[in-house]
Amino acid sequence: MSPRLVASSLTAACLALPPLPARADTRYVMVTDRASQRIILFSGADGSLVNEHFIDFLALGPAIGYPAEPVQVDNEIWVSGLFGGVRRYAADGSAYLGTFGASQLSNTFGFEFANGIAYIPCNEGVQAGLVFQFNRSGIFIGGFFVGGSTYDILRRGDELLLSNSGPSGTVILRYSLSGNPLGPFTCPGCPTPSVGGQLVHLPDGGVLMTGHGAGGGLFRYSATGAFVTSYPPAPWGIAALDNGAILCSFRKETGTAGPYDLTTGAYAPLLTGIDSFGAGILVVPSACYANCDGSTTPPILTVSDFGCFLNRFAAGETYANCDGSTQPPALNVLDFNCFLNRFAAGCS
Repeated sequence: MSPRLVASSLTAACLALPPLPARADTRYVMVTDRASQRIILFSGADGSLVNEHFIDFLALGPAIGYPAEPVQVDNEIWVSGLFGGVRRYAADGSAYLGTFGASQLSNTFGFEFANGIAYIPCNEGVQAGLVFQFNRSGIFIGGFFVGGSTYDILRRGDELLLSNSGPSGTVILRYSLSGNPLGPFTCPGCPTPSVGGQLVHLPDGGVLMTGHGAGGGLFRYSATGAFVTSYPPAPWGIAALDNGAILCSFRKETGTAGPYDLTTGAYAPLLTGIDSFGAGILVVPSACYANCDGSTTPPILTVSDFGCFLNRFAAGETYANCDGSTQPPALNVLDFNCFLNRFAAGCS
């Protein structure tokens, strides 16, 4: 069967499926802590504390003056910093792998890795408004100008969402993966914080943005950018948990991290004395790659695994890079062939 027919068949199967069950892999939330120079690991399911010292920066390499957002890039974890570029670590937290971007980047908080390219904005100073692009090897390959101060970038399908603050206020901007402006995501006149922060996807297709300064808090938008509601906490790091809550991490003034329930407004701090600028997701794949939907009842591998793979491919998740390619676009038709082969090999 040709790759095109395979993709068409998978698409048809996916559209006919009921809602997919839980993933086979395990999700964690990584939280940076400037105070103790570390990355803390929480459960991606319910936000419970897993490992207080998942990565110890000082034990593995140089200190990071202001560690910001941790991002999983294949089998590595990249950590942005306000100064000093981006640090690279093994995904199991065992080794420091080097630094890139130290000569180009300053005042960097959040960033995104999509289709083999890291999109890294500069927030303040002479480089404010610039988004730098680096390839999978950490080599500078270009960039584009958006203006204002961009705190975070989030991939959404074939677009990038940027939390951007300027003289006229804060807005979530839309850009193509090639750096072309596509207009605002948030609706005109929508409530926003005075200073935008980290962005995360929500299960309903919407987006949550944290904000700081006057009128800070958590701001929720629908899948079309309409304002839904806001919540009182103003954390610096946020990550969506499988149970619907949000893992929040705060700067030293509050100095805590833990799950926040969007429905009840209850916050359960699990750590104190930290100084966190950001959070990110770490995904540890299942031992059986093809069991995408995490089913446990025989037959383990079914048509729902194809639908699950398609959904994760469309979302641009690292999991869908089945063949481990690093040249953009990292996700391509070869990954479908790879998945078919892994499916045919079965689960041992």
